[in-house]
Amino acid sequence: MLYVSCNIYFSIEREMKVLLIVLNPLTVILLTLVQIVATAVCHTDLYPLFESMHKDAFPTVLGHEAAGIIESVGPGVTEYQPGQF
Repeated sequence: MLYVSCNIYFSIEREMKVLLIVLNPLTVILLTLVQIVATAVCHTDLYPLFESMHKDAFPTVLGHEAAGIIESVGPGVTEYQPGQF
């Protein structure tokens, strides 16, 4: 089994929580594991939270613009190598 952690925002009134997610072993073949070094939260992340505040906007993961270093790749990944930025 492969586990990853993820920060998830459940509502505007509640704090963000870190959840442990279990990945399906069949998806690991094409998986690229990236250690995130930096992330950005832009207006497309914030609009559903502060403008519309619609309950369908939750749960959400903020920060879809990320940069990092590839830690490992699954056996089906051919275009990336560990250590690349």
